[in-house]
Amino acid sequence: MKRCFELILFFFLFSSGKEIFFPGEIIVQFSPEVRKLLLRDKNNFLSTEEGIVLTGIPEVDQANRLYSVISSQPACRKITPLIEKYNLDLIYLFIFQEKKIDVEKVAEFYKRLPGIKDALPNYGLPVDRIPNDPLFGNQWHLPKMMCPEAWDFTIGDTTVSLAVIDQGVDYGHQDLSGSFWINRAEDLNNNGRFDTFPPPEGDLDGVDQDGNGYPDDVIGFDMMDGDPNPMPDPGSDHGTICHGIACARTDNGIGVASVGWQIRGMNLRCGTGGYIYIYPAISGIIYAAQNGAFAISNSWGGSSYIPQVNSAIQFAWESGCVISASAGNEYSGGAPRYPACYDNVIATAASDRNDWHSVWGGGQQSNYADWVDVSAPGSGVLTTTNNNGYGAYDGTSMSSPCVAGQAALMKAAFPQMTNEECTTRIFLTCDPMPDTLYAQGLLGHGRINVGKAILSQVWSNLNVVDLRINDRGGNNNGVPEPGEICALIVTLENANGWQNATNITATLHTAHPNMEIIKNSARFPDIPAGGRGDCSQDSFVFRLQASAPPQRVKFIMTKSSTPRSLYLTDSIKVTCGFPRIILIDDDAGQNYERWYKAACDSLSLLYKIHEVSSQGVPLPETLNRYPVVIWWTGLDSVTSLTSQEQQVLQNYLDNGGKLFISGSNIGQDIGSEPFYANYLKAQYLQNSSGVIYIYGVPGDPIGVGDSIVVGGSGGANNGRTNDCINPVGGAVATHYYRGLPSTYAGIRYDGGYKLVYFAFPFEAVNHTTRYVQKPELLRRILLYFGEQLPYGLEEKKEFGARSSSPSLRIQPNPFKKGGRVSFHLPFPHNLTLQLYTHTGQKIKTLYSGFSQGGSVLLPSDLGSGIYFLELETAFLKERIKLIKIN
Repeated sequence: MKRCFELILFFFLFSSGKEIFFPGEIIVQFSPEVRKLLLRDKNNFLSTEEGIVLTGIPEVDQANRLYSVISSQPACRKITPLIEKYNLDLIYLFIFQEKKIDVEKVAEFYKRLPGIKDALPNYGLPVDRIPNDPLFGNQWHLPKMMCPEAWDFTIGDTTVSLAVIDQGVDYGHQDLSGSFWINRAEDLNNNGRFDTFPPPEGDLDGVDQDGNGYPDDVIGFDMMDGDPNPMPDPGSDHGTICHGIACARTDNGIGVASVGWQIRGMNLRCGTGGYIYIYPAISGIIYAAQNGAFAISNSWGGSSYIPQVNSAIQFAWESGCVISASAGNEYSGGAPRYPACYDNVIATAASDRNDWHSVWGGGQQSNYADWVDVSAPGSGVLTTTNNNGYGAYDGTSMSSPCVAGQAALMKAAFPQMTNEECTTRIFLTCDPMPDTLYAQGLLGHGRINVGKAILSQVWSNLNVVDLRINDRGGNNNGVPEPGEICALIVTLENANGWQNATNITATLHTAHPNMEIIKNSARFPDIPAGGRGDCSQDSFVFRLQASAPPQRVKFIMTKSSTPRSLYLTDSIKVTCGFPRIILIDDDAGQNYERWYKAACDSLSLLYKIHEVSSQGVPLPETLNRYPVVIWWTGLDSVTSLTSQEQQVLQNYLDNGGKLFISGSNIGQDIGSEPFYANYLKAQYLQNSSGVIYIYGVPGDPIGVGDSIVVGGSGGANNGRTNDCINPVGGAVATHYYRGLPSTYAGIRYDGGYKLVYFAFPFEAVNHTTRYVQKPELLRRILLYFGEQLPYGLEEKKEFGARSSSPSLRIQPNPFKKGGRVSFHLPFPHNLTLQLYTHTGQKIKTLYSGFSQGGSVLLPSDLGSGIYFLELETAFLKERIKLIKIN
């Protein structure tokens, strides 16, 4: 939205050969001084005589005869004072009999005639979609913009409409039926759809029932061909794509959802073959504004300022429309792009699912500049295509209809909202972006947030920002320990820009059987927008059972306030007790610690981490404070386990410690040193030469006879040169390599101290396979060490195990389509539900979140064959076989 222009260009700046224009047509704009001289009918059509268009201006009429102007079309058919203010009634399309005429030269000739203000070819401006391989994944863009939260308050209104100025929309698409604006006066059979045959069964009678100048315009109009059927040409699906993003039918059990849910869209055909043409675009914008559209999306454009298009845009703005336009799919060097840069247009750049400006490859990326107003999703956006199709597409073309859908949904929520108020609200409620271009002011106000734009007007937004423990009845150290009665003091913050919150109360719940909630309610003071408040005067009270191990306990807090908060529940994790585990990061700065932390976190374990590269070798007294040490060396085969580190570990083990150590080349590095055999209880044999499949020894408490994969992207992918070892000194094997008999990959030892040594990197275990994962391996190791684990983790069901009460079911099985998976747990927990091929390759995560039970549909595009479905929590892993038949 550019408020001032340093340079106004009246012609395209494209080099010769790059201009696209419709053959045999020019756009003519008459001067206001000849308005009363023009020979026009009530719908603004010019007169004709003997097949030639006559205007009442002698010089123009003479030119029309010379060049055989056989037809004309007015840009608008209903003249109002506002139309005349912007001289839109003076814009016409002249159509010549000769289609091969040089329209550029003819336009220059007409421009010099008396009574003509301007003349130009009917240029085509490219649409801004970049095709991507079609996919049927999740519509990530809707939750990114908080659309589901907005839909909790409003799902739109069928009386609110928007318009997409594009190539027409496939109104026969199964997922778009019922998504179109209906001109009731022209819907002769009153069935709410466009029927392309005569009455009484159809709607085509050639009569302009409502007097808007467009006969039979039930759902819109074809501004290209001048008829009421706006069906796109074959292959021209850009309009269907954009319409689906803004207002595809939602909650109809078919296909995709849209930003606007119940919002209706006008179907306007203004281009074909990858281009939008100027005259139809002008007519479409005027039509949309005159027929009640609140929002208008324009996913097309070029580098030149065209006064006639700008006049139509300003007319639409003054008529009460919100107008959005794509910023373009190539960096313009900061040069303006139109219509995005016309005054009162929301210039929209594209963003990806990580809130960075979109980059699509092949040298194409979302444009960015100081004139960009907002960013909106534009990478892999799933939407409708012609002929009942769906696909995911890239481009700023996807972004502009997101803004239009947002504006229309806001209008449905707040019917009195003006276009200026709506536009301002869209800007103020954008989310900041991590992209450095945002910080430089080149991505506008940020990425649009539909939920915030609507809900911040009516709700508060209370979020947990701090937790504090009061254990004055215990040892008063601020840490809840087993057996202590503690007060939990929660601090809430009400986000700036939302409504003030009063009457704030909350209740606390946990499914953890070792946690007793003594007082489950709390009260907070009133919290204005941008303010904070805590429940120190009326707090929660709980007690962890005296026999419980140290752990993080998850609570669910449910809030109540006036007005309600955006999110009613918060997940709170409270650390109870002190860690018994220390993680020693000895990977020379290779950052493998995240895999160990993730495994511990999934088991709700408490731990401390020590990084050797920055903190030095841990002191003996440091290790001796922790019953369990987990030490890894990664790929460090040069300095792994220095003599100083060996001495520290020797001291720890001599004092009865419990050590889990893992690394690729420890044996290659120190296999000849006494420490290796005397304390790690191993003999180095050879290198495993890239073997990534490892099997557990049957009956072993850690190996359990199952499989591990230590290659691929589901882990650190650093398990390519592992050690082959033999257990010595009373140790026994836990794992062995596939195809390498009489050599082992892991050992354990119990004699004065406890040891588990993996001669491969634990961090390399691949979690995208259906084989054993890192958390389960760690769980087994800790149980072998005799550690008490948080509730539910001492026993775990393995692959193939069956319970008396199955937690995972599919009906029907085998299935053709519509298979539904149901699951149930004994209590709510974080869980994942994943689908695999019969070879163990992960296909898709069907569910991930906190739940006790539910059901999900299987993907409809699965080919026939055998699949495995796996449910996993921290205490349960269950797998069932599925059969898809055609």
